[in-house]
Amino acid sequence: MSQSNKLNLINSIIISFLILGFPGGYISAKLYRFFGNENWVKISLITSLFFPGTIILIHTIINTTLIIEKSNAAMKIKDILSLYCFWIFLYIPTSLIGSFLAIKEKKKYQDYPINTIPTLIPKKPFYLSIKFSPIITGLICFGAIFYELNSVMNSLWKNETYFFATFLWISFIVFLIVNCEITILVIYWNLTKGDYKWWWKSYYIGGSPMIYLLIYSIYYLFSLKITRISALIIYCGIMYIIYFVGYIICGSLATLTCFLFLRKLYKQIKID
Repeated sequence: MSQSNKLNLINSIIISFLILGFPGGYISAKLYRFFGNENWVKISLITSLFFPGTIILIHTIINTTLIIEKSNAAMKIKDILSLYCFWIFLYIPTSLIGSFLAIKEKKKYQDYPINTIPTLIPKKPFYLSIKFSPIITGLICFGAIFYELNSVMNSLWKNETYFFATFLWISFIVFLIVNCEITILVIYWNLTKGDYKWWWKSYYIGGSPMIYLLIYSIYYLFSLKITRISALIIYCGIMYIIYFVGYIICGSLATLTCFLFLRKLYKQIKID
């Protein structure tokens, strides 16, 4: 994580992402099947195209801007084509294989005491609604990382050196744990009130801190006093990538932890 080894860090991230194509396709298809769907090709294509496709599109816009500005930070065409080849010929096939194996497994989750007949969801308190609960939970989690976020932003955009990379990782892990615990708590409260539709709600609640990151990035933009359109495009592109990646990480982990929690919870229920 040393700033003198940024190239090694970027290479490690790319290699890790390519390797995780198989488990990414496997887990997404596993959850997709759990909720009663069997079209593994559809979910695999969404998994392998939506996230990396969005990142590559934004990166292409940023890199084109850097080329127009004749910046040394611009990537060469051959390097961009290499990334495309890794994505198309390595990540997408491994994701398809993972999804195919997940769908072909014989286990159907029929041993869980879950009622498959839809029931009427009673009226809940306003603080448990999908419109209100992410506002509060997101603010609590965002407040836990605000100081570190401000230091990272100054390091990215104001050329200030950040020396506490290890502490940053610890803070990030603690933030993810707290975010998942709060999401589980809110979902449990919803279940006690009769709202059994937890899956997308857990995703929205888990990703809600990143909404405050997006708002803060807009506020931070005014302190930079950017006057060139190219600099504005680069700032907006990079911050949107951070927001997009952070939202997916937080939302996915929150949903997976809720999934594991509910599996453990419903396994303890005995039906006569």
